[in-house]
Amino acid sequence: MGMVARAPKDTTQSWRRTFQIPSSSERCHRCALVTPFVPAPLVELARRKGFLSFSATVGDAQVRTYFRKVGLPEVVMSKAEVHPPTGAQGTMAGGEAEREEMSGEKATLHQDSPRVAILQHVAPEGPGLIGPALASAGVSIELVRVDEGAEVPRDGHGLSWLVVLGGPMGVYEADQFPHLRQELRLIEWLLLHERPLLGVCLGSQLLAAALGARVYRSGRLEIGWLPVSLEPPAADDAMFAGAPEQFAPLHWHGDVFDLPSCAVRLARSKLTETQAFRYRSSVWGVLFHLEASVEQVAAMASIFSGDLQRSGNDGRHLVEEAASRIRSLASVAGGAIGAWSRLVARSAAS
Repeated sequence: MGMVARAPKDTTQSWRRTFQIPSSSERCHRCALVTPFVPAPLVELARRKGFLSFSATVGDAQVRTYFRKVGLPEVVMSKAEVHPPTGAQGTMAGGEAEREEMSGEKATLHQDSPRVAILQHVAPEGPGLIGPALASAGVSIELVRVDEGAEVPRDGHGLSWLVVLGGPMGVYEADQFPHLRQELRLIEWLLLHERPLLGVCLGSQLLAAALGARVYRSGRLEIGWLPVSLEPPAADDAMFAGAPEQFAPLHWHGDVFDLPSCAVRLARSKLTETQAFRYRSSVWGVLFHLEASVEQVAAMASIFSGDLQRSGNDGRHLVEEAASRIRSLASVAGGAIGAWSRLVARSAAS
């Protein structure tokens, strides 16, 4: 369950209600953006461009239900695949301008060195190993300290990638933490424009929610150095190819999510069916912490000591193990985060 930001109801009769639901065999190949969260950007973009209708294939009938529930036109868009209004002579108006604007935006995006925004929600859960890996790949980092009042970017203009880190809040607590709605809007904008994303812990939950999956309390805390098992698709995954079939990263979460429609499950654990997933070719959600440093583990154990007590973990032992555990994970973490960082640099330069 997640919070929903509703767009204003549109009563214009000219909106054409179009839904194309692919068959199950086509679903994961033809699925466009499945987005029951924050549809306002979709509607606003269409209005701004003067389009009267657009359509795309979707992978989940709940999107149709959502639009009906909030009284919005049943409209889903992916990659600005819209049907422009037809002129008096039957010609398509605005298509060339739209393509020119999109290509111009991409050109502007990659003129300078690649830039990644990293959203941080709480002091102990920083970028960790992600920062040095990106620096080694020649990528500029913009650290957005949401916990210190920094404003979440309104959209992804000028960004090559987005990283959303972990935090103790839940996706369903947007009333208490309003920045979560802003983050969902940003994630949805990036998904709509097919920009790359990496979500870690809370970030993976926000990503799953933006893709229409259910995020909910599991009823238990999964904390500690616990094994995960890779699924067969991980063997060909850009991040996890070459990783052993099983390894034991740091876990620290109580919320879980269903696998989003058209996403590929990459890893699972004994308690959690989906520990990592990929959507399209450059969007990843990872529930566990490969990025954690020894200092981060110590800080988390101190600040979140209540979690350790409730889960029956010995915080001192968890921290004492951190150095050896992180050393044993060096090839996995370095391989996954390093491959991801190089992918960021390559995709931004292409």
